[in-house]
Amino acid sequence: MLRCHVCLIVVLSVLAVSGSAERASSTPPSAQASPAAQDSPPAQATPASRPKPVAPQEVPDPLLGQLLQWEGWTLRWQFRDIEGLILTDVHFQDRKVLKTIGLAEIYVPYATGWPRPRDFALGGFRANPMPLELGRDCLAGSTQCRAFNRTGERATEKTADVMIHEEPLGLMYAGTQGRASGKMLVLWSMVHFPGPNDGYTYILRWKLQTDGTLCGEVGATGGLQHLGVGADTGRGVVVGHNEAQEEVFAPSHVHNFYFRIDFDIDGADDNIVEEFNYEIDPQEPLMARPLWSRVLLERGRLLNEVTFRSWRALNTRSLNALGRPRSYQLIPGGKGSWRDGSPNRILQGDFFVTRYHQQEYPYSAGDPRQLLDALTNYLNDEPVDGTDIVAWYRLSFVHHPRTEDWSAQPVVWHHFELVPRDFLDASPLTATK
Repeated sequence: MLRCHVCLIVVLSVLAVSGSAERASSTPPSAQASPAAQDSPPAQATPASRPKPVAPQEVPDPLLGQLLQWEGWTLRWQFRDIEGLILTDVHFQDRKVLKTIGLAEIYVPYATGWPRPRDFALGGFRANPMPLELGRDCLAGSTQCRAFNRTGERATEKTADVMIHEEPLGLMYAGTQGRASGKMLVLWSMVHFPGPNDGYTYILRWKLQTDGTLCGEVGATGGLQHLGVGADTGRGVVVGHNEAQEEVFAPSHVHNFYFRIDFDIDGADDNIVEEFNYEIDPQEPLMARPLWSRVLLERGRLLNEVTFRSWRALNTRSLNALGRPRSYQLIPGGKGSWRDGSPNRILQGDFFVTRYHQQEYPYSAGDPRQLLDALTNYLNDEPVDGTDIVAWYRLSFVHHPRTEDWSAQPVVWHHFELVPRDFLDASPLTATK
């Protein structure tokens, strides 16, 4: 099984996507039209793909939900109608890390140009349930498996909405000091967006590690969608045959998972975001320069594989035992980054920083717009240096179908990590010989 602590950082370009659009509050969100969930003329939509009504929900209260305490972690979890399982009021070793973290949108543009579904506009988790099965869906080798319904009550029937279990991490240190192992607590749920050919199922997992790492992971499975009949083209491939023995053509596509990460590093105030780049020293080409640079204004940034780009949120007034500011670093995941010719500039970035405003929460009563329409209005050059900040991160991977995907597609996993950097006073591991 893929471990959260083994990550491949894949990043792509070095551009800034800055925001200058007017703030959403200057024009009431309810007065601004939102495009169809498919980014396509309604006449082209099939009955299975037409958007379902999405009732605006309240912005989550981080102090509500189910309290969970485990191995130095204290947090609450909630199951939301649209975004499903979110974590709130997250602390590690008695210090605040996050106000909230959750999935904010799933956007899947196809190589054929259409469709381009925004899955949360199709109703989200509550409208498209994929119940977890008691006695079947907890992993072999896991312990303390607990199942809950969406209200947080223990599940007593055959299915549940949320499961929580513990897994061993295995070896976390080996050296002259001995050995150290760890474990993780996994909170997870599923959603199924139906289609004429099965439908896509997404598995959302939050993994808490004993070393303070928090991993957000998404698995994609189910059945290939938007199929055709005919030979391979430059937009996809033939994956098998249907009952009439016709060749089944499956178009390639990109899964984009947008996460909203509301950092509160040791509190909401005095937080800043810094970008990390590891660059060759132009004066000494055999040497390198690890560089941190502050993000001063609301901005969008692109991934960059050449400089191992990542980001961290830190508190300028909270220092560890070595006098360094406490922070959590976002280590990107996925296998690339999607760009297309869409005029929506949110599709041209991978990481965004905005100043916290309670009403800036897509698919909510505060702002009922979809994320791709709302976020572009949140980016209006407000200062984000030393304030309450929100990060928006896009995890992307391309799915170029293969024979093995027909007709039951094996699950494909991708994830990102939030890792403590100078958040603690020393290593969290205790080695024994």
